[in-house]
Amino acid sequence: MIWLFPREAVTRQQALEQKNDPIATDYLRGILKQHPEDIDVRSELVQRALASGNTSFAQELLGPLLDTASPHRLRATVLMADIQEQLLGRMDNGTTEYRRTEDALRSTLSSLLASENLNKIDPEWLLAKARRHLPEKIIVIYQLLAKSTPGRAPYWFEREAKEELAAGHHHAAAEAYFQAQRASTNPDNRRYYFLEGLKTLQSGLLFKEALAEAKQQEAAWRTDREIMFYLAKLARAAGDNQSAEHYVRLLLQISLQEQAEPTIQQASWQPDTLPASPKSLTSGFPAMPFDDEVYTLAYEVFVSNQKLDDAMAVATAALRQVPNQPDWLRRLAQAAEWSRHPEEALAAWRLLA
Repeated sequence: MIWLFPREAVTRQQALEQKNDPIATDYLRGILKQHPEDIDVRSELVQRALASGNTSFAQELLGPLLDTASPHRLRATVLMADIQEQLLGRMDNGTTEYRRTEDALRSTLSSLLASENLNKIDPEWLLAKARRHLPEKIIVIYQLLAKSTPGRAPYWFEREAKEELAAGHHHAAAEAYFQAQRASTNPDNRRYYFLEGLKTLQSGLLFKEALAEAKQQEAAWRTDREIMFYLAKLARAAGDNQSAEHYVRLLLQISLQEQAEPTIQQASWQPDTLPASPKSLTSGFPAMPFDDEVYTLAYEVFVSNQKLDDAMAVATAALRQVPNQPDWLRRLAQAAEWSRHPEEALAAWRLLA
């Protein structure tokens, strides 16, 4: 009975919501005859015609909106793409008619990409259509979406990165992550995108590019333990011993200040002073608790680079925190031997005996 004695505005809305009700559809057709300018009703009827497979009627309804002067042309173009795709699904692949319709659909989608109002189009709808009919433009779409919706730019750049990575394009994927980093205002997200970009380059064996990017951004991250640790390991994997040493020194600048002061627990054997080592090892950066992983990496890098006094300094600092720990006593003994400190080496070996 609601269709017989409606209040027009309320009934119109109800009819728009009752998508599978033929009475509601007939009512919308009546509204359109009285108000041909009602874009919502016209668009809904186009969609219902498509749902029923009546593409001819859908095209007839859409015609007035495709005029170049129509303010609703963008919406009409989206609906036209739906019509063309449905028509394409009824044709035999490879026929002249199929190729002509697909070309028309590709042209329709391309015109949407050129629109200045891309942010008014459902992005997932656009990506799904392009993936099926305009795959070479997928990356371009991510870039356009990032530009048209700055607040979601990091999200779209990340989607682009994953798309590029899936195609084996490591350099392009990494650049998309760095774009996401630059577009993000959240510090945690910026950090995440930076690391993902570097890891992507590493996974593609693009070590030179990864280290170049790390060097360019170093100032922003030089007090970040996780990032400096990763960069030191990255440099070692790349065979760049000089860079590896640079990053472990930054790591030690973060951590060694605290260990340079005597602790409550003292090792059974302690030299009166640290072995000679660059002052940068204990420069005034914020201290952090002893980290065996960091110290072990620093020791290995110094040994690899024949910086044996520095390796001995690291082992000594570690033993101040973990007195008489066998692994660090062994490292101290070896570094002392290699750096020609026989007395210190002997004292350490005795504690291991």
